[in-house]
Amino acid sequence: MIEHVPPMDPERRVVDVPIVEVTVLEDRAVVRRRGSIKLEKGENRLRIEGIAPVLQDVSLRAECS
Repeated sequence: MIEHVPPMDPERRVVDVPIVEVTVLEDRAVVRRRGSIKLEKGENRLRIEGIAPVLQDVSLRAECS
């Protein structure tokens, strides 16, 4: 689940980001989720919930277009 908090706006939008692919490896798993949200121009803050506490810092990625 991704929560978007627009700049200067107390309203929050929650976006469902379902799992689209899972690859299970010997010592970890790669879980891919896909979702989209339209962001306002400028600075935005996203909060991602429900992530495993053992997540590697470098493994969380997002794409913008």
